[in-house]
Amino acid sequence: MAGKIERRQFLARMAQTAVGAVVLPKILDAQTSSTPPVRRVAPAKPAPAVMLNVREAPFSAKGDGTTKDTAAIQAALDRCGVLGGGEVLVPEGNYLVGSLQLRSKTMLRFAEGAALLGSPEMNDYAVTQVRWEGMWIGGHVALVYAIDAHDVSVVGPGKILGNESLGGRPTPAAPLRHPALVEFIRCDNVYLSGFSTHYARMWNIHPSNCTNVRIEGLTIRSTTGNGDGIDVDSCKHVHISKCDIATGDDCISLKSGRGLQGYTLQQTTEDVTIEDCTFSDNIFACIGIGSETSGGIRKVRIRNCKFTGAKTFALYIKSRPGRGAFIEDIVAENLDVTGTYGGGAAALQPAGQRFVG
Repeated sequence: MAGKIERRQFLARMAQTAVGAVVLPKILDAQTSSTPPVRRVAPAKPAPAVMLNVREAPFSAKGDGTTKDTAAIQAALDRCGVLGGGEVLVPEGNYLVGSLQLRSKTMLRFAEGAALLGSPEMNDYAVTQVRWEGMWIGGHVALVYAIDAHDVSVVGPGKILGNESLGGRPTPAAPLRHPALVEFIRCDNVYLSGFSTHYARMWNIHPSNCTNVRIEGLTIRSTTGNGDGIDVDSCKHVHISKCDIATGDDCISLKSGRGLQGYTLQQTTEDVTIEDCTFSDNIFACIGIGSETSGGIRKVRIRNCKFTGAKTFALYIKSRPGRGAFIEDIVAENLDVTGTYGGGAAALQPAGQRFVG
C-alpha cells in the first residue's frame, strides 16, 4: 500500500542509521600473536539497532513515583534483547521498580532528571545464587542486574536509588542475601558511566566473576555498615576512573572468594586500575584489598586519587587466617591523602599472606 514502508525496508534503514547504533566500549586492545589470525566470517547483514523509550507504547511506564513500573521497563529491556540489542531510554521521572534484568547488547540509559526508586518490598527482588562475603549462597538479585550476559551498559546522568529498608546482613532467621543496587554476575564487557547512586547497609556496585569492566564518572553515596561503593569480586580487566565515592563502609573493595570454596574455584581478581577518583569513608577503609583473598588478587594499579577522609586507612591490604592464596603486584602512586582520623594512610595486615609492591 502506498505511503507504508515495507518491513524489510524498515529493518534495512534501522541498520544503516548511525543514531540508532549503540557502541559499547571495549576495554582491551586485541592481543597480538605470532600465529596466523583466525579468519572471521562476517554476518550476512547487521542486526538492527533498537532504540526504545519506556514511556512510549507498548510499555507505557508512568514515572510518577507511586505506580510500580517494573513490568513496563522489563518489557522494554526484554524486547531490546530479542531484537538484537540497542538502547532503552528512561526519560525524566521517578520510576518505582523491583529488580530489572539487562540482556546482552543492551544499554540502559537514564536521562537527566530520571531516577529509579527501589521498591521497599523484598518479594520484588528475584532469588538466585549470589556472592556474599566470598561465598555463593541463595540471595536476592540487585535492583539492576545481569547474569551470563555480554556487552551490557548502564549510563546516566540519572540516578539509581535503593530503598534503605532493604539493606543489611543475612541472619539465621532470614538467610537470603539482601539485594545489592547494581550487580553483574559472570558478564563480559560491562560499562557503567555517568549516573549517581544512593543506598544504605548494602553494596552499590557489585561486578562478580566478570571480565572487561569499565566504570567511570559515577557519584556514589552510601551510609552505615556494609554500605560499600564498588565491590570488585573475582573479576579480571577492570578500569575504574573519575568516580566520586563517599560511603559508610569501603569505597572500593577488591575480593576473590573465601575459604575452601574460594581456594578451589581460584577465581582471581587481577588487572585492576583505579585512577582519578575521590574517596571518603566514615566506617572503614577507602580502598580495601581483601580480606576475602582465597582466589588471589594481583596486578592492581592505584594512581592520581584523592582521599579526603578515612575512618581507618586510605588503603588497607588485609586477610585472615585460613583464606590463603596470594596478594601480589600492588602499586599505588601519586595519592593525595588528607583528613584521615583512624590508623593512617596505608596498612598491611599480612596474616601469612605474600605481598609484593
